[in-house]
Amino acid sequence: MEGFAVLSLLFNVALIAILCARGGQHEDSLRHGNFTHQDTLELCPQRASLLHLELFFILCFMCEFATRLVSCPDKRRFFRKALNVVDFLALFPVCLDLFFSRRGHQPALPCWLNLFRVVYILKLLKVFQLLETPRMLRVLPYVLRSVLKDIAILMWVFLFEILFFGSIMLFADLIEGHPDRLMHDIFSSFWWAVITLTTIGYGDMSPFQPAGKVIGACTMLCGLLTIIVPIPIFFIKFKHHYTSAVIKEKRKGKGKAMAATASSEV
Repeated sequence: MEGFAVLSLLFNVALIAILCARGGQHEDSLRHGNFTHQDTLELCPQRASLLHLELFFILCFMCEFATRLVSCPDKRRFFRKALNVVDFLALFPVCLDLFFSRRGHQPALPCWLNLFRVVYILKLLKVFQLLETPRMLRVLPYVLRSVLKDIAILMWVFLFEILFFGSIMLFADLIEGHPDRLMHDIFSSFWWAVITLTTIGYGDMSPFQPAGKVIGACTMLCGLLTIIVPIPIFFIKFKHHYTSAVIKEKRKGKGKAMAATASSEV
């Protein structure tokens, strides 16, 4: 069973390699002009072989998925698992690609179809089924559940800061009346507020007037404080849940040891 799982994982890696190769070939084929999908296949003969190879892997996954689905007694419970849904969705991109290639559509449609092939990457999450999940990852969902309220408050604070500083920067830019305006509309000011509050700073928009620089400095300071303050809360709750998990595992280990000792004495 483990060997089959490893083989499935290798097939997933092969699909991702095909996805990367197809992405480069799509870019090269689009440079030739507005050709149909069939013309694209003729310009890139390797693309057809990649499509056939991808189809082979998908057929293997289809057989494996059908076997698991038929052998599962509870079909609803089967589709409630996220990885099973991912496996189901991964069967469609290559079929759609073959459908459009037969109909001779424009290459834009297959390019958009490559977006659905990202599901292949999600299939790599199955590696956690082969390995024992680390304690840290097992504790993390409980920690996130316990800090949901804090995260919601943090999001509201961020939303307020985005609206507040974005609006101030927009009106300050309008009042200064510089010919090279920084903000063209309210949405660009909100975008500036987001990248400044999160201290990312792409550099696509930067204030050059004194008022704008002051507002930008205040925005950065507020963003830093908003990000830094919740970190100790998250750390404390993570430490609490992690310690509880360690204690539970030790108790289980002691219980198993005592049960084994009692059975050996009998």
